Amino acid sequence: MAQLDEKVLKTAWTKEHIQGTPNSNNCSGFIHTVMQQHGVYVPMSPNLNADGIIDFIDMNWMKVGTGETGLAAAMLLAGQGKLVIVAAKSGELGHAHGHLAVVLGRNNGTYPFLYGGSIGTAQTQGDKTLNYIFPKSKMSILRYYAAY
Repeated sequence: MAQLDEKVLKTAWTKEHIQGTPNSNNCSGFIHTVMQQHGVYVPMSPNLNADGIIDFIDMNWMKVGTGETGLAAAMLLAGQGKLVIVAAKSGELGHAHGHLAVVLGRNNGTYPFLYGGSIGTAQTQGDKTLNYIFPKSKMSILRYYAAY
């Protein structure tokens, strides 16, 4: 399983997967860059949005789980230093865009801290927990994946 390198997250934050759009403002660009820099294969399409990345990792990564069960397993794996992503597609969120973020190995006792870009208020450089990034009403639909 791929080990998370938090230095990569800081570097990926400032890069631009899509020219002119910093990854800090683009969750899919951020995750795409993180995957590349961890040596994890991802299709090389600049137009691959969050929903497209979720479709790809759903077929190619380890499915950790969904909802509370998935959260517990994801926190355990992230605590072991594994590269873990939390994801929800646009239709599941009821938004025009899906969302992805990296699950960090530290938590507030209930929820893990995340790292990820966003076009909205869901930006976090490891300083916000899951419940500040995803609505509490959507916790049961969140998917968790670990990179092989």
